[in-house]
Amino acid sequence: GDEFAVSLVNKQLSDDIENRNCQIGEIEKAMFAWLRSQPEYAAAFKRLSSIPGVGKVTGFTLLNFLGTDAKLFQSAEKFTAFGGVYPAMRQSGKWVGKRALTTKGCRSLRTALYIAAMASIRRPGKMRLYYDAKLKQNKKPKQVLIAIANRLGRVAWAVVKNGQMYQEDRFLPSFA
Repeated sequence: GDEFAVSLVNKQLSDDIENRNCQIGEIEKAMFAWLRSQPEYAAAFKRLSSIPGVGKVTGFTLLNFLGTDAKLFQSAEKFTAFGGVYPAMRQSGKWVGKRALTTKGCRSLRTALYIAAMASIRRPGKMRLYYDAKLKQNKKPKQVLIAIANRLGRVAWAVVKNGQMYQEDRFLPSFA
């Protein structure tokens, strides 16, 4: 009895996963078809996708917020603050605290930047060097990932605003 029930549930879950994957594929096709019909957005997407750690989904998420010229945000810092990956001062009228990550901000943008940060440290490059250097300084891994997400947000804003492809030497300082 139990084996049959488990087998039935596994089959249904497998079918659900297959259906979701088909739906995701259809959505991606539609997104890229739209992108091909919009040359300015296609160029901005290409620039965003040149940033380490930025894939299709993250690229579309960033494109959604930045558009083709990043006009909505006056500065890179305001963009990262909107995403909630910019530290804010915690204080009251009686005490002054530390700068800490705010709980405010756009959750989908924060998630996209955090995922891009995780992806960027998986490959060799300056982000990985920065991550390793900060861990040696006894920083917590999540704290370092948030700093990298902040940096990636500022870089994304810059490549869209300036209309230039990502160049590691230009956009990232030396961490070695």
